[in-house]
Amino acid sequence: MGTNENRPEPQPKPQSLFLRIFRGIDTIRLVMTNLFFIFFLFVLYGLFSMMRSGSDIASSGSVLTVPLSGILIEQPVTEDPFSGMLTDGTDDTVVSDVVRAFRLAAADDTIREAYIDFSLFYGGSLAQASEIAEAVESFRSAGKHVTAFSGTYSQLDLLIASYADEVIMDPMGSVLLSGFDHYEFFYRDFAEKFDIDFNILKTGEFKGAAEAYSRNGMSEELKAQLSGYLFDLRKRYCDIVEGNRDVEPGAVADYINRYPQLLAAAGGNGAEAALKAGWVDALMTDRELWIEKGYTDNLYEAESDDWFYYTDYLASKKRRPAKTKVAVLTVSGPIHNGGYPDGNASVLVPLLDEAADRGDIAALVIRLDSGGGDVYASEEIRRAVERFRGTGRPVVVSMAGTAASGAYWIATAADAIVATPFTVTGSIGVFGLSPSVSRFLKTRIGISVDGVQTDPGAVRQSLFLDSDPRTLEVRQQELNYIYHRFLTLVSESRGLSFAETEKIAEGKVYTGSQALDIGLVDEAGGLTEAVALALKKAEWDGRPYELEYLSRSMSFSEALLSKSGMNFSALTSMRRSLFSDMLLPATGNPAALFHPVDVMEMTPKKGVAF
Repeated sequence: MGTNENRPEPQPKPQSLFLRIFRGIDTIRLVMTNLFFIFFLFVLYGLFSMMRSGSDIASSGSVLTVPLSGILIEQPVTEDPFSGMLTDGTDDTVVSDVVRAFRLAAADDTIREAYIDFSLFYGGSLAQASEIAEAVESFRSAGKHVTAFSGTYSQLDLLIASYADEVIMDPMGSVLLSGFDHYEFFYRDFAEKFDIDFNILKTGEFKGAAEAYSRNGMSEELKAQLSGYLFDLRKRYCDIVEGNRDVEPGAVADYINRYPQLLAAAGGNGAEAALKAGWVDALMTDRELWIEKGYTDNLYEAESDDWFYYTDYLASKKRRPAKTKVAVLTVSGPIHNGGYPDGNASVLVPLLDEAADRGDIAALVIRLDSGGGDVYASEEIRRAVERFRGTGRPVVVSMAGTAASGAYWIATAADAIVATPFTVTGSIGVFGLSPSVSRFLKTRIGISVDGVQTDPGAVRQSLFLDSDPRTLEVRQQELNYIYHRFLTLVSESRGLSFAETEKIAEGKVYTGSQALDIGLVDEAGGLTEAVALALKKAEWDGRPYELEYLSRSMSFSEALLSKSGMNFSALTSMRRSLFSDMLLPATGNPAALFHPVDVMEMTPKKGVAF
């Protein structure tokens, strides 16, 4: 009988082409099914969260809990379902949500007090903080108690917290006050060291960005002009905080300038120094505070059944969709064309045109939080605002932290402008760069550029050619035209003579209160006041209305850039400022950038580590 020992192993039959294609399609089907299932889980989670929020209706004797977190933003970012996977767990705080929660709760008998926690708060603009502060004051004016808590209070935190009845701080904390400043980088030596010709073009004597490329430090004239708005901010801040905390006038300046001595007198204990100065009322941990206030009887219990987070409270107060709508469009960050959605004219203009075509929008509020940007992008947005006004409906601008230069260019198309006293605005002027790295290439790397052209007298547009006086002359003429156009827009929209406008222009920067005094702003206030003014101009009949934020969903790639900290609009603005001669045609507007003014104050938290 034979054996099977030497018999070869059977070989698998080769798969047919049809079978391989079928199995490939089946694999793709399984992957798509799983992706759809994951998406379905996200949707279910969102629906569950909405149902839960809607059911958390405040009961009698509730505490409105407001944990400020992240940074202050103007409106929630609309992302695709998968962008939520990129979050770091700390949500930013929408200013209008906090303001609305406090104002609703002020008239709500079911809310007896409020608790504000700054522990995870990282900053924003003074103008945004002042809007929240005024909402806290309206809550207190209704006879309701407010308690503020933080591990460490920054200058921005203290502005809001000073409106509370009690300001509590962790025993390991401190109050960090620093005053107000304005610093910039200067690149003249850098340019000389690397043989780079910036070729600065500007209009307006005080357009500070131009100095950054022509000097090693700020001119005394510009320092004097900037000091005007900084000291106005400082005075208003001190008046509010010192008045609310019932301390002697000048206490803020004394604390800032004598902090080393005050800290030494407290044995290096920043919390004790702040307590002695009167900035806080007591030192205790958050758990100790919760027990004392009756929120909990357990040191390890993080929440109280009596607490209702302001986001849940707002969800419980949602009304049925109203027939009357006030559209709000936010313009934030550098104004540009293309790239990241914030401040992107190619995104904002279609939103404005769609709003103009809708019959359910009674008025438009433009929320500006930008220091300027590209000229053409600013003009595109301004024209779109004009088209909306052409439908016979009012437009009101609400200025947030900054609404300067290109942002003010947009504001000239509105019926009225509202700004907080802490807003930074103005900077009516234009500047541009026509850089050349020809010397750098030749002297540092040994690369020369040479060639022929059909028309030697043509205006040349290359980063790599020597500076051309004809090109600079053409660019300056174009800049002069844009500046004249800017002055004309301001003069006509504000009812000022051209001569009066020239005096307040020149790139000068103002606070909101200063701008109100010289006629660049119509009323003092925040978004709430701007909406009220828009409704008044729309002859509102008093029936319920709702705010609708005009926005476009952020794509997954844009969300990825956002979460990674890469501000595409800033990169776009930088690209245009450095390579504009190479990118823009001679027949178009020059690479004239409005000078942005950055007054974002980031909250410094205690950074000592073991």
